[in-house]
Amino acid sequence: MERLLGAKLFLRDTRRVTLTVEGARLLPAARSILARLDELPSIVSPEPAIPTRSISYGVPPWLHPDLRTALADLEEVHAARLTLKKWPRGSTEIISALQQGDIAFGLARPPFDSVGLARTVVHEERLGAVLSKKRYGSRSSISVSELANLNYVTARRDTDTEYRHQVDSALESAGVPRRENVDAGDYLGAADVISVGDGFAIAPLAPVSGARTYNLAENVCVPINDLELTLVTCLVWQANLAERDQEVRDVIDTAIALLRRSADAHQQAG
Repeated sequence: MERLLGAKLFLRDTRRVTLTVEGARLLPAARSILARLDELPSIVSPEPAIPTRSISYGVPPWLHPDLRTALADLEEVHAARLTLKKWPRGSTEIISALQQGDIAFGLARPPFDSVGLARTVVHEERLGAVLSKKRYGSRSSISVSELANLNYVTARRDTDTEYRHQVDSALESAGVPRRENVDAGDYLGAADVISVGDGFAIAPLAPVSGARTYNLAENVCVPINDLELTLVTCLVWQANLAERDQEVRDVIDTAIALLRRSADAHQQAG
C-alpha cells in the first residue's frame, strides 16, 4: 500500500509499529474497504441470502473478556433474523452516535452525557497500580504517598479520554502528579519504565481483564490502599428508539440479561 500510494504509512523500529499522520488519515477509508470486502462472499453466494436486518452497536476499548463473550452470545442468539455489527469506538463517540440515532445501543464508560439515553451498569472492575515486580513483588498494596514519588506513565492509544481524565483527576486530587514520559501507544516503553521501578500505571486488578496492557512478566498490579478506583462499563441505549422498535428492545433486553449474567459469574469467581 505504501508503494502504491507513494506515502509512508507506518513508523517502524525494532520494538513497535505506529501510524504516521498519512496512515492515520487513511485508516477510516481502509476500514470501510475491508468492510466491503467482507460482504463479497454473500454477494456471489449461489444460495439465496435470507434477508436480515442489520443493527450496529458500540464497543469501547479495554473490554473485559467476559463482556466480549456475552456479546458473542448475543449475536448468536439473534443470528437467525438479525445481523448485529460491532462499532468499535471510544465512549464519547459511542454516546454521540447513540444520541444521533446512528447505532442502536452500546457499551460506554462514565462519565458521559446521558440526555435522551437510558443506561444500566453491566460490569465493574477495581483498578490498581502496575509496579515493578522486582521492587514491589512482595507487596499486597501501595499507598498514594508512595506513588507520588514515581512517574505516572500512560501509553494508551484508546480514545476513552473521559475515562482517562477521570482517573487522572482522581490521582491528581490525591496528590499524585502526572509525569508521563513515554510516547502514546508505546506500551513496551511504558512497561520498561515501570519494570525498572521508576514509574507506575493504572490497570484493572483482575488478571483476565482486557486492559492488562502494562502487566508484563516483570510487573505486578496491586491495590491502592487509600484510593478507590473503579472501571465501570454501562450498557446505553436511546430510550425513544427502544420504545418504538420492538426488535431493538428485544436485543437490548437480551444484552442486559447476558451481560449481567457475565458480571455475576465474574463476581462469584472473584
